[in-house]
Amino acid sequence: MKKVKILAMVAFVAAGLFTTSCSNNDEFAGLSISTNTKANNELRAHSNVPATFVFAGQTKTGRDVIFETETAGGVMTVTADGYFPQTAEVQFTDVNAFANVDIKLVKESSINKSQDEMKGSSITNDSENQSVMGLQSVLSVSNDVKISGNTKDPFSLVVFEPTKKIVDVSKQKVGDVVSVPIVGVRCEPDGAQFDKPVSLSLNLGGCENLDLSCPTAFEGTSVTATAKGVTAQVGHFSYAFIAANAQLIETENRSVTTKTRVKVKAGKNVFNYNEISGYEADYEDNSAEDKFLQGIYLHRAKTVSRTTEFEASADGYADIETTQYIYDVTYKSKRAYVFATIYGRQIKTATVDGHTIPLYHKGGSSD
Repeated sequence: MKKVKILAMVAFVAAGLFTTSCSNNDEFAGLSISTNTKANNELRAHSNVPATFVFAGQTKTGRDVIFETETAGGVMTVTADGYFPQTAEVQFTDVNAFANVDIKLVKESSINKSQDEMKGSSITNDSENQSVMGLQSVLSVSNDVKISGNTKDPFSLVVFEPTKKIVDVSKQKVGDVVSVPIVGVRCEPDGAQFDKPVSLSLNLGGCENLDLSCPTAFEGTSVTATAKGVTAQVGHFSYAFIAANAQLIETENRSVTTKTRVKVKAGKNVFNYNEISGYEADYEDNSAEDKFLQGIYLHRAKTVSRTTEFEASADGYADIETTQYIYDVTYKSKRAYVFATIYGRQIKTATVDGHTIPLYHKGGSSD
């Protein structure tokens, strides 16, 4: 497992200012600091096609958008003409003020079969959907199955990214169990129910050692996985999620705190610094383990450039303290172990003569 190679980027950078080893309290005489900047959370979202993003009461369009918000989180919806709408649930916490979410929008399937045609037959997601998602799904219906609920609309399949839900790593404790959807399939017709299970399979390899479940699986039937793929027995439609269930068996807090004394000037002072967010792990992109980590920690570790401002009443010195949250976690799922290093929010405070105020970022850009 990768440990701390990225820690070199944690260093605090004071733009246009310099550090000093002075410690005389006279350096604080007549100096106070204040800030009007509020605690902002930041969501950066990317789509593979131009889209409309809606989050926290804001609407933005494009492929790459940025939301600044004081809300604790919510559901982001992403839509584009001719594409299946997607959602992502984003929760900001004390140690996760930055989220970067990539959404793959997929088109409606071009393949459909009537309910009569499906008896004793199967259907797959179309080639474009397979290309975008990198997965093939097959739905098989036995000849003697009885369909109720929606008995008119045709059958079709679309594979999509499931909703992500961030976990606050600072509040996790050994023994906690998480259930993380790693792939989703929209099964049509919505509302159809079956007296015996229909078989849904995906060529999602590498899951045979994970504890898997499917919220829409037929009662009493488990999800099975081999080296070639995953199969669930589904009892009703609309969505099917293949979820990996795991228990946190070990966590280590390796958070880093940096203290620096800086020279400030009367009036506005600007600080630039780097913050790391996401997870770092030795798994191939889109492997089963990587999908599991994406589902709760959103994205691979990346550095974001931040800016914060405060007002000083006079020239002098301030003590800046920053803490970058870092945790090593180990999950166990059936026979598999998943290791990762998780990076959380960087907390900053400025102290003058014993008086401390929090410093919040005003923005920045991804590196």
